[in-house]
Amino acid sequence: MIRLLLIILLTSQFSTALSKTVNNSVKIDVLYSESADIFDLMDNVSNWWPGFTEVEYSKFWHKKFGIKKEDKLLFKKYTAIRQKYYHDPDQKPKSPLKNRNGFFSTLGSVNADPIAEAFYSSNSMQQGLKKLAQIINKKELQFFKKFYVHFKPNYSSLISKSPEQYSVAINKVRASLNKPGISEYFNNISQFYNIKSPLSYRVIYTWWPPLNRTNASPTGKYLVMRYNPSKHGYLDDSDIVAHEIIHSISAQQKFKQKAELTNKFLNKCKVNGLLKRYEILEEPLAVVFGQLIFNKKFEPKKFSLSSNLYRNMWVSSFARQIYLPLQKRFESGEKITDGFIEDASLICNEFHMAANQLNSN
Repeated sequence: MIRLLLIILLTSQFSTALSKTVNNSVKIDVLYSESADIFDLMDNVSNWWPGFTEVEYSKFWHKKFGIKKEDKLLFKKYTAIRQKYYHDPDQKPKSPLKNRNGFFSTLGSVNADPIAEAFYSSNSMQQGLKKLAQIINKKELQFFKKFYVHFKPNYSSLISKSPEQYSVAINKVRASLNKPGISEYFNNISQFYNIKSPLSYRVIYTWWPPLNRTNASPTGKYLVMRYNPSKHGYLDDSDIVAHEIIHSISAQQKFKQKAELTNKFLNKCKVNGLLKRYEILEEPLAVVFGQLIFNKKFEPKKFSLSSNLYRNMWVSSFARQIYLPLQKRFESGEKITDGFIEDASLICNEFHMAANQLNSN
């Protein structure tokens, strides 16, 4: 039996940590990290991988600071180094019937980005650069140092008050994740997915432009909570954290189990090619476990079946439909391999047939 204990320790004035147990534990840290904040900000401003990086950063940066010829040259060199060291073997194939992860979260992403991990796993730029030295060559390391020195006046003006401003949100999430029953809940979810290996997860708050929305970006065993410190630094989005933890747990499933469940589901519900891989079942499961059941148990004021649960209508609607059968099986101690996939594929097939019927009319 996996034993999960979420013991929250205040590791610094502006960081919190959930400590791990001795055996088969889940360790969750919720904190502010200077190295993660600076890296994530400048990584997105560089726009080294359009579609992967968030374009809102470069738009805000160019408007506020402008961009010089030297800046462009630095971003070009930065892009080359980032592309050199990023490798995710699970990015392709896109088809869930061919990818070794099926339609579940990919395991390859855990170690896909060693440069990002150097900064996400650190608390200071000095510590992050020291770890980076073990990954890239000396010439590239000197470039990174030059890169951050060059842009320091600008990014420092944006994040100077971040630690203090994020402390409110951090303390709220810490309090939410320290409620009685949380440890048992995540432990039972791990059992549902047949997971026996320990899980380490680090939730980090980083700067985000002052928009009317936030951004949560899971990267392997890290969850980057992109929140504007002034505009969003007071929010308690523990359900978002829970949602992303579900993905991290799901990724740990054995490849054989992922493939068998995917094939069984898609054999009955022919939606492959009509939906993106994660939209089919991975995201609906995270919505049910990370938002619906989580909120009903621990944040009842947030619980709602009538609100828009996800930005994608299929995910939101399908999650509502599988909520009750999944909750019943989960609370009875069943696992994902004990018949839930048959339930879910039947519901999916009915949705698909209803859509075809509407289109034919």
